[in-house]
Amino acid sequence: MSATAAKHGSEVERDADSDVIISQGAPRGQGGGCALAVGSHVLSRTVKETGSWTNYEDVLLGTVHLAAGVHDVSARPREIKDVALMNVKCLKLVPK
Repeated sequence: MSATAAKHGSEVERDADSDVIISQGAPRGQGGGCALAVGSHVLSRTVKETGSWTNYEDVLLGTVHLAAGVHDVSARPREIKDVALMNVKCLKLVPK
């Protein structure tokens, strides 16, 4: 992810509390902080150093309640330690 925000629409089929999980990779010395907005919820977290850009790990960012419908999902860096924040393989909304 670059220093600009990434944005995507995600459709939720039914009202539900959902875990927000990001599959991300970042080598030692990289990373920093990011904010992920899901609908009206904002989850902030420090990027986990996984050992390499391609060693992806699932990280639970938090739980949000979403109504059925389409919700914007966006990520924005808060700080970048060195040259880049992280690689993102996927973002999952897992209904409880």
